[in-house]
Amino acid sequence: MNNTVDYVGDKALKASYGATSSVDNNLYFGAGGAITGNKPSEKITNSLTYQVTRTLADVGCTTFGVITTATGIGEIGAGGGISLTGGGTAIGVPAVAAGTATAGYGAAVTGRSFDSAVDNAGNLIERFTGGGGSSGGSGKWNKGSFDTANDSLEWHFKKHGDEVGAKDVEQYLRKAETFANDLKGATKKQIGGATSGVIRYYKNGKYIDILPDKTIISFGMK
Repeated sequence: MNNTVDYVGDKALKASYGATSSVDNNLYFGAGGAITGNKPSEKITNSLTYQVTRTLADVGCTTFGVITTATGIGEIGAGGGISLTGGGTAIGVPAVAAGTATAGYGAAVTGRSFDSAVDNAGNLIERFTGGGGSSGGSGKWNKGSFDTANDSLEWHFKKHGDEVGAKDVEQYLRKAETFANDLKGATKKQIGGATSGVIRYYKNGKYIDILPDKTIISFGMK
């Protein structure tokens, strides 16, 4: 009985983190996590329950964004109509301004949520098709010359995250793993450095450095 309760509780915790992470990232643009510093552990974010819930929540946030954008556009139209039909600019202009703000927020939420949903869905597809994905900890990332794989991953994310379109460390890792699993047609060369045996692959304006054990050591734009 206790094992069942623990199992259900664990799944519920991971699902709640998936939903709240999506809401914070998409509706509040990560402000909640930035203020509280409360982020789920990598063990949680690498779990299937978290990833499925996060993807579904991203889809829900995308729908919310579309509806909010449409509402804002409606408010703009109504405000403009009031002004044109003699209802007065005192009502029409504020309505247009409010509608513009609402539509802008909705569009931002839609874009952010959709990108996140696509990225997370891709990660799930890889997981089910055997395409890789994080296996816990820092996934397939190698520590290289750093003390730990996490230290290396954090450093490379700060340096290359923006250029590859990654919003956080987890997304940076997923993008790197996805790129590493699709190197057909890539050019490659062996490079020197603090870590020996590194092969650098170039494709579509990006590069990835991989060791003989298939772990990743760097990922960015060339």
